[in-house]
Amino acid sequence: MRLQHAASALVDPTLAGLTVAEIGFRCGFKSAAHFSRLFKETFGLSPRAFRAERRPLSARNQGLLPQWF
Repeated sequence: MRLQHAASALVDPTLAGLTVAEIGFRCGFKSAAHFSRLFKETFGLSPRAFRAERRPLSARNQGLLPQWF
């Protein structure tokens, strides 16, 4: 349940200003490392990679992000 909530939070554009660790803490994890490990075991990607892959295309295509994103 916490990991599903974290996955939703990672792709929520209103939470884009939060770090991965902050999202983990808000979802009840006491350790950023533990959160990242469990997330990767469950989803096959680190939370950072998960977030990057699911970043809205509109943000990428409208010049809102640097070209290297």
